[in-house]
Amino acid sequence: MKNKQLLYLISSDFISSVGSSIQAAALAIYILDMTKSSQLFSLMLASAILPRVIFGPFFGVLTDWFNKKKILLLLNVLNFSVICLVTIFLDKSNLVLLFAMVICLGLLAACYSPASAGTIKLIASGEQELSQAYTVMSFTDSIQAVVAPLIGASVYSLMGIKTVLLCNGLSFILSNILIYLLKNDYFKQVSQTKTLKQFGSDFVKGFQYMKGNQLLWHTAICVMILNFFSIPLFSVGNGVVAKLIFKVSNTQFSLIESVGIVAAFFSPFIFSLIKAKFSLARLFILSMQILASLVLILGIISGLNGYDYRYALYLGFIFCVSFVEGILNIAIMTLLQTKIEAQFSGRVNGILTTMFIGLVPVGQVIYGYLFTVLPVQVPFVITSLVYVGVIYLYKKGLKAVSN
Repeated sequence: MKNKQLLYLISSDFISSVGSSIQAAALAIYILDMTKSSQLFSLMLASAILPRVIFGPFFGVLTDWFNKKKILLLLNVLNFSVICLVTIFLDKSNLVLLFAMVICLGLLAACYSPASAGTIKLIASGEQELSQAYTVMSFTDSIQAVVAPLIGASVYSLMGIKTVLLCNGLSFILSNILIYLLKNDYFKQVSQTKTLKQFGSDFVKGFQYMKGNQLLWHTAICVMILNFFSIPLFSVGNGVVAKLIFKVSNTQFSLIESVGIVAAFFSPFIFSLIKAKFSLARLFILSMQILASLVLILGIISGLNGYDYRYALYLGFIFCVSFVEGILNIAIMTLLQTKIEAQFSGRVNGILTTMFIGLVPVGQVIYGYLFTVLPVQVPFVITSLVYVGVIYLYKKGLKAVSN
């Protein structure tokens, strides 16, 4: 990547994300060790996600109002401060303090996400650099997914939860060093009256801008529908198929997740090779067509009886699904960001975050019910048909925009 400023920002996000993922993995083990309660564990996960879902669009307005570099620097300092305070006062019986920390960090993340996405938009010049940025970020996310849980579990086992917290705090300081290196020329504070009335007006304008940009709105709706069905299918379905249908060991079950992560390593490289041959819209449609077929095949495999190689087949097709999804995700992020004007980047990215992850917990509940009451193949067939429906919807949107 030739743009060093973009590299500084991506490296900064990577460092702080690894620290947060290490902490999340260690906290999960800590909560389960202390309480033996899966309910408290799930509550902790919800506590981290809900602030981003609820407050993302509101914080997006603030990131459009102020200098994004200063916002990122301030948020990292606040993250460090919260973690240090909790580390000082934490004891084994004070789980309330931990949950308070998770909620606070979730709130800060809800503001950091649109600010960071908006900064990428400011620094990247054109579709090519945006594409490069999200290709690199996809690769670093894959590294993070592999490395962070291992480090988190190891550091927690050897040195305890406080050391993990301090490591995460340090990651925000290192992240800030790189953000400080970003040139101030990219960041201009919006000169306008900052009142509650103006806040409400700008908040509404964010939605109006999205709906007025037909291709952006249509793509976002398609991705929201896709996430509502596809993420729950695999987060719930992999466990059901592996443990209840195939009756594999815990090690074999974990291998399904590992294979998906390994596949995601290769996606950025392939995307960089094929992006010149296909438009982003065409790549979106082609990836969806392939995924519709792969998901249908997974459903068939999951329903096979007495077939010795069904686990190996399922594993192989999960690799293929994760590989294609990696390419699709890069195409989606590049496609969306190229349609957003810099002055609306914070608001729109805040709204997109809420749209993309807000309904996933609901989908997980629904798929949990579907896998309970229906043959195991049916949820896969439903999801495959949804992919086909999203392709039709997306093509229809493209046609409407072109007209």
